[in-house]
Amino acid sequence: METGAEYTEFYKGVASQGRADSAKTEAERQKFYNDAIKHYTKAIDLNPELTEAYNNRGLAYFRTGDFEAAIKDFNKAIDLDPYDAGAYNGRGLAYAGKADFESAIADFNKAIDLDPEDVRFYNGRGLAYAEKMDFELAIADFNKAIDLDPEDAGIYNSRGLTYRSVGDFESAIADCNKAIALDPYDAGVYSVRGLAYRSAGDFEAAIADFNKAIDLDPEDAGAYNGRGLAYTEKLDFESAIADFNKAIDLDPEDVQFYNGRGLAYAGKLDFESAIADFNKAMDLDPEDASVYSIRGEVWLHLKKWRKAKADLTTAKKMGVDIIESFHNTYESVEEFEAKLGVQVPKDIAVLLGRA
Repeated sequence: METGAEYTEFYKGVASQGRADSAKTEAERQKFYNDAIKHYTKAIDLNPELTEAYNNRGLAYFRTGDFEAAIKDFNKAIDLDPYDAGAYNGRGLAYAGKADFESAIADFNKAIDLDPEDVRFYNGRGLAYAEKMDFELAIADFNKAIDLDPEDAGIYNSRGLTYRSVGDFESAIADCNKAIALDPYDAGVYSVRGLAYRSAGDFEAAIADFNKAIDLDPEDAGAYNGRGLAYTEKLDFESAIADFNKAIDLDPEDVQFYNGRGLAYAGKLDFESAIADFNKAMDLDPEDASVYSIRGEVWLHLKKWRKAKADLTTAKKMGVDIIESFHNTYESVEEFEAKLGVQVPKDIAVLLGRA
């Protein structure tokens, strides 16, 4: 039953959510989203039929990373109004957040059926297709979204990231240029263009873009990671390690930052520190096959043959092409042996492609 008080709490939630969306730090964002959740909860307690409160609280839960709570709220919103396209879109975002891309795509499909002119739904589905590595379908959705709203910078950014994933760096950079022209204050677009420049081998341009991203958002751990990778490619390992340190300070649970720092340590021949970082990466994600391959190669440098064989064998069983990975650094086992002045055991040499 409506009393009016529920709308007072609802609009307090809207105000808190608005402050969260414009907050300058992640800590502020999370605080305001949690404030919004409290107000929406009070509104729902006063009126359990208030569909928009479930929708908004679901989105706030999504922004805090509580995807299960978000899905529960969107389920309730859909129960109350099965023709609410926004609720299907919100639930699709939450499913994508927990990497259930099939369910996400099904929800975006439903949202599009209900409202085929809403650009958000094509963008959301495109991102889900991209995560599934269905890049052709992803690009088709981004194209449709751009047709509907050619002034939305975020969609050019999404398509640019997808072009980079398929190796079309020129198109990726062109899309990022367009996004920056539309919104020059979006730090994420500079990071995406930096990634494209790094993939294309233009490390100076990549570093310049990551610098800009960090200027705009000094708490963007991914930008420090991207710049660290570019510094690694330039063999500036000290600068790379400094950036990976900063990324880890900002987000100590992200596996890729330890992987990146481990590679930089290996580049400067500090193999013990590299092993420590790869160990940490494995603790965080024991299913990341690439780490076994990389750590196996580092064990080779330390002449820890048994450990090297164990890691390389595990990586191979998990689907890594360990021969190709090894040959990215060395043309052959013979070159490795000559450079290090060692004799690789025969069984490991065979693993790495010696006939």
